[in-house]
Amino acid sequence: MKQTYAIIDGHAQFFRAYYAIHGGMTSPVTGESTQMAYGFVNMLLKLLKQLDPAWLVVVIDAAGDQDTFRSTIYPQYKAHREPPPADFGPQVARCLEVLATLRIPVLAVERVEADDVIATLVKRVRSEHPQAEVRIISKDKDLAQLLDDKTALYDVQTDVTLSAEVLFDSKGVKPSQVVDMLTLMGDTADNIPGVVGIGPKTAAQLVTQFGSLDGVLANLDKLTPKRRDAIAGALENLALARSLVRLKDDCEFSLLEADSRVNLQRADVSGTIELLRVLGFRGLRDDLARLLGAATDGVSQPQVAPEVPRQTAAATRTRPRKTAADSAGQGTLFGAVTEPDHDTSAVTRRTEGYTRISDAGTLKQYLMRARVAASGGATVAFDTETDSLSKVHSLLVGVSLSYQEGQAVYIPIRSPEPSTHLTLESARELLGPFLADPSVAKTAHNLKFDLQVLSRHGMQVRGIGGDSMVESHLVEPERSSHGMDALAEAILNHRCIPISQLIGSGAHQRTFDQVELSVATEYAAEDADIALRLHQALAARVKALGMQSLLSEVELPLIEVLARMEIAGIKVDSDELDRQRARLQNELESLRGRIAAASPHPINPDSPRQLAAALFNRPSQSPPGLGLRVLKRTTTGASTDSEVLERLMADPEVTTQLPSLVLEHRQLNKLVGTYLIALKEAIDPVTGRIHASFHQTGTATGRLSSSDPNLQN
Repeated sequence: MKQTYAIIDGHAQFFRAYYAIHGGMTSPVTGESTQMAYGFVNMLLKLLKQLDPAWLVVVIDAAGDQDTFRSTIYPQYKAHREPPPADFGPQVARCLEVLATLRIPVLAVERVEADDVIATLVKRVRSEHPQAEVRIISKDKDLAQLLDDKTALYDVQTDVTLSAEVLFDSKGVKPSQVVDMLTLMGDTADNIPGVVGIGPKTAAQLVTQFGSLDGVLANLDKLTPKRRDAIAGALENLALARSLVRLKDDCEFSLLEADSRVNLQRADVSGTIELLRVLGFRGLRDDLARLLGAATDGVSQPQVAPEVPRQTAAATRTRPRKTAADSAGQGTLFGAVTEPDHDTSAVTRRTEGYTRISDAGTLKQYLMRARVAASGGATVAFDTETDSLSKVHSLLVGVSLSYQEGQAVYIPIRSPEPSTHLTLESARELLGPFLADPSVAKTAHNLKFDLQVLSRHGMQVRGIGGDSMVESHLVEPERSSHGMDALAEAILNHRCIPISQLIGSGAHQRTFDQVELSVATEYAAEDADIALRLHQALAARVKALGMQSLLSEVELPLIEVLARMEIAGIKVDSDELDRQRARLQNELESLRGRIAAASPHPINPDSPRQLAAALFNRPSQSPPGLGLRVLKRTTTGASTDSEVLERLMADPEVTTQLPSLVLEHRQLNKLVGTYLIALKEAIDPVTGRIHASFHQTGTATGRLSSSDPNLQN
């Protein structure tokens, strides 16, 4: 069996992930930046699936730029480097937490760099496992000096092994010549002095021509005067540069082979899944759960509940924590590596204060006590439970109320036991006047949905004094999630009951009106309790920030406007959509004919690969092309994106109409597929109208956003 020893160049992958994904990714729970952690974990999962290594080690830098033997030799080494961004270190700590839960070893050795540790590891593997294939997960040119017939650099994103020739884009370069090349060219990134005027291409040419740096120095008379003088003037730097670029392969560290063996059965499955949940990596969490589930088959199967928007339900949460990076030493790129301290134990239930009201007398007494509390300044939180998330067609299942923290009631209306509680009519007789009383201050979370549901069931709400979702957006507009579960975890240190525990998922999922009353009561009452506690916490912050008038005069009234807009919907003439679609499809047919006439061979205009061949292949190639100059490349070949086609159209030397025809084809195709078809599919079959959603909390700037469908588009 072919076995692979994988070595991840940790900080190389950290930086690559950090800059590969634009900022803005944050944890819905803690609010911390997460784009680098997301990219790194994604890379790790790809590596485990694509390479399937027998051994895996992550190597990171233990010291700052000025704390290695190289900075002792040459104090200017890396001295000009800027410190990493402020949110870099905490994300490194998160990556190390993930690795710790997966039991993947991390190596960091003082006074040397990660590259030196990697060189030492490669040397050991070559000695102890001569048949193993070593794959270094990095694109660092310094590591090219370690390559041989069984050792290669590996790019996870493209699933490609990298040779010295590929790294330096020069044929004939051998790994044994890399140190001499790097010595000649120097490294401005690391502040290593080289020969002025000699870059990678020239260094590769000289070393491959004369075999080595010594060979170059022995043949200076054969060089052009300019190169000869440049090298002669840098002789005193060459020995220093060589000592800086040559990797140290005798670092001292202990690493048990059993620890580096990939064995996912050792992983802390629940800890890993919980950590990814806190970071908000739902897709990666599910991918990793499947990977760990397969690895631990017969041992333990991780169960990952699907996340459902909390209107009929909740998601999970954990307590906020201080990251390991908070204790990082000055000048280092990461903090102390600690075991994750997330609370992954079972969720604590607060059932003692949650009760069910099943008769009119008890409900009347509760509403009377709530009015008295409201007259004393208390706010009443309410929430609805429904049998679906449809604002137009969902049926009311129950209403929960709370005016005191930790205390809440649930009034069921539909359940598997209809004879044991009030009907809609009997509950509405008491709840209707209470909800419509403007003297009773009320709040909710995602109030708009509750207003819509209650209105359709004959109950209007007055006296609205808050909405914790909108209040959260005012206080922290950049937060990635203003959902109840994320806010409860971040603000209240409370983890809500996951909806999957009640209704399941997939083919066996049931609706909330089918949930046993004892379980439904606990869940629904928690909704009202948490909505009240969030409002109390957030309203104080809104006031402290001087935004109380913005909330009461703009945001809260807007909720009611949007609720009515969404229910009213927008009338759409489906026949007119069909007529426009037919007209544009005729134009598309005409365009396809003109594209075929302009192309040197038959192509599908929707295929980037076929279009690239038509534009950029030479006429003598198969299939023949127009021979245009490639303007941009991707990992799969020449790019044919809109920017490229527009640049070709603007080039006076390009006479073909193919780029403009394809652009027009794409635009009409998008009109048909994205708009005309999608708009017709969005028409409600009962009302004949489109009931799009409009979101107050969808953008950091405060403007509205739209979805289902995006009518603003």
